[in-house]
Amino acid sequence: MDATGQRAGNNRRFKVGEWLVHPQLRELVSPDGKETVEARSVDILVALAEAAGEVLSRSELLELGWGDRFVGEEVLSHAIWDLRRALGDEPKTPRFIQTVHGKGYRLVAKVSWLEDGVGEQARYVLVEEIGRGAMGVVWRAQDPRLERDVAIKYLAPELRRDRDSEVRFLREARADARLDHPNICAVYEVDETDDGRMYLVMPLYTGQTLRERIDEGPLPWRDAVLIASQIAAGLGAAHEAGIVHRD
Repeated sequence: MDATGQRAGNNRRFKVGEWLVHPQLRELVSPDGKETVEARSVDILVALAEAAGEVLSRSELLELGWGDRFVGEEVLSHAIWDLRRALGDEPKTPRFIQTVHGKGYRLVAKVSWLEDGVGEQARYVLVEEIGRGAMGVVWRAQDPRLERDVAIKYLAPELRRDRDSEVRFLREARADARLDHPNICAVYEVDETDDGRMYLVMPLYTGQTLRERIDEGPLPWRDAVLIASQIAAGLGAAHEAGIVHRD
């Protein structure tokens, strides 16, 4: 990882067969638009793609895929299995990942690199994933033009072609944008990537979540009252604007 938290290698999107790979978002998206593997498995696929046709030993893959983090080889084996399962690959007649006995692995499928990568647009540079939910994934990102950190929420890849989910995502963004209150997260903008994935940009707030604070032990009553009053003030402002927070 480099100083910004990004993988040091090539962060451009690419295709392996009909599967689309987002290195920065750590996603492998199938032709029908569904995310198919664990995020850390994508790191291994990216390492194989950057050395396409070359044999990488297990130690090289561990280093290239996961840097200097201590990871057992059984985790690498699981990542390879995860990729083969998603790609429909057969170990004996591989179309994607070949096992070279005694040496390691190589990617035998053709790799097509795409010019524009999600998160590598002129406006924002992705740094690290900071949250994940049913509707999407949230990333810490840098806005080089305004020299500030922001939070970017992407619609989950499996919902990319779900029109109802896109409508709900846009409705959420518009509702937040209507509110201007110190206890409600603002929305800077909403847009979509060149491959049709919607995202919204918000301020990046530092510090603990309420859940993290509660896990440390009981709150002093003055702190509890202060937090509850701020939550109530934000909800009150939303209700006055005709918005009900259903969570």
